[in-house]
Amino acid sequence: QLVESPDSDCREDLAHCVRRILDVVSLEDSALSISAVMLLSRLCRRRKDFLEAICDLQLLDVGDEPKFNSLDPWIAETDRQIKKVVAMGDDYGRLGERIYKESLNYYAVGFGASLAWNEDDVDGKVVELRDLQERRTIEYCKKEVDVGKVVRVLASAMHGQESKLQNIDFTILSICKTSEDEDVDAVDAFIAPIYVGAISAKYMPEKEGEQIKGLEKRAGCVDGFFGCDEYGHLYLNGHRTEDRFGGFRKGSTVGVELDYVDDAKRAVTIIVDGLRVGSLRGREVEENLIPCVIMNGMMQVVRVNLGRPRRGKGMLLTDRDVINLPWRSYIPPYKRDSDSTLIDLEYNVGKDRWFTKVKSEETEGHRQECIYEGWNAAFSTRYRDKHLEYLNKVMAFSHKNPVDSKRTNIWCFNLTLTGKFLESVQLFRSKRVASQLAWMSFYTDFTGHQRRKVAIKFSPLRQEDKADENDGQVVTEVEEAFVYGATVLYVCFNGEDPQNFSPEYDRQIRIKLKLTPYLPLHEECDQLKKMFSHFNAVTQ
Repeated sequence: QLVESPDSDCREDLAHCVRRILDVVSLEDSALSISAVMLLSRLCRRRKDFLEAICDLQLLDVGDEPKFNSLDPWIAETDRQIKKVVAMGDDYGRLGERIYKESLNYYAVGFGASLAWNEDDVDGKVVELRDLQERRTIEYCKKEVDVGKVVRVLASAMHGQESKLQNIDFTILSICKTSEDEDVDAVDAFIAPIYVGAISAKYMPEKEGEQIKGLEKRAGCVDGFFGCDEYGHLYLNGHRTEDRFGGFRKGSTVGVELDYVDDAKRAVTIIVDGLRVGSLRGREVEENLIPCVIMNGMMQVVRVNLGRPRRGKGMLLTDRDVINLPWRSYIPPYKRDSDSTLIDLEYNVGKDRWFTKVKSEETEGHRQECIYEGWNAAFSTRYRDKHLEYLNKVMAFSHKNPVDSKRTNIWCFNLTLTGKFLESVQLFRSKRVASQLAWMSFYTDFTGHQRRKVAIKFSPLRQEDKADENDGQVVTEVEEAFVYGATVLYVCFNGEDPQNFSPEYDRQIRIKLKLTPYLPLHEECDQLKKMFSHFNAVTQ
């Protein structure tokens, strides 16, 4: 301030400085907060002397004018850094709004080992179990193929979710052989389709008749059914509607979403391989529906999936998946952390399942828990090209374009529900990929798809990371500088790689994600520390 400036202006400027310091105090960085509090207390103790020195320009008379003039660019830079910090906070707030809007919390709820088919519907005459141990795969077995069968999921498993938004997935392992002539229209070729959806809780097989008599050209549906058939026709309370999508095929994963959030807008939504293809809404949709399939022909095999549903959001990871274990880097200077926050994922190629390591409730160690089934569990509808993403979502509603169920070549790991950020990534694979340069690459939501990290360097496992003595896996690591500030990780494979996976070459693929709870504000915090150091030196 100039000599003739009133004391009120000096007090106002000092108040601005104090507010900036208080902004820094509110940050989560403890060291920076302590420094800010110390500086604030020092200004408060010397407030009178500080104001008088500025008003009277006493320090300027002894040659300190350049120092005070040099504060102006520092203050401007401080304002810019504080704006970046506030913008980061706003982005984090919008992330929370997006989580709520997309209902990600509901999609991260999965089914455990208690999930099974209703034993009353699996009689062994029309439908039988293929796996007697897990009791999740059923097959149509009546050779005469003259009746259909409603097979419901165990109601107690659905009631265990206790949610207004329930999700469950079915994998179509096999469908009826249609015709030797591939040119025959699907409507005329199929005789007995598979129906996937949900049925009213009032449905009673002994009252309705345990057998669904086949019609002249196809097997019929039952009253109280809400869902679709394999041609893509939608059914509302057992009656076919005019709406239709492209249907599903062998290998497809058909999801059923039951939405009871709004009683006036109850809905049954059909999702095929992560893409929404149809929705039934209105008061006709009953509450407490039970997911089911209707089987009508030989070679029809369906499995109800364990774990979390696939909804095209990538692999949703939550706080339940986060554990504390030692971490040791494979990149010089080989940093070691005895208690790191991380997620340990494993894709078992033979079982086609995703497992995560969680804390055991029975012992002090950890155990493996199945969270997803299928390679495409990590599929995300968010493509590199926004126009292509929009086009694929629109095409999913078309009856002329069935959703492609082939293996995706991009995995997506979504960490938004954990409230943490990526700090480092390690990926373990078979040693055969070490000789195949540029076979895989990584990018994040922070870097974008145009800036990637190519996995060209693989290291042999240390003894402490080996599952057994004959473990022939190698590891590649993505450093902190690349994944800094990211909440979504994309792992890209060569186009041919996912189609050639087998337990012979790749028994498992393991991914370790190291996390940090701190906001990505390293640059801003460093700049603010410099400002405080300079300000402290000038005001002494």
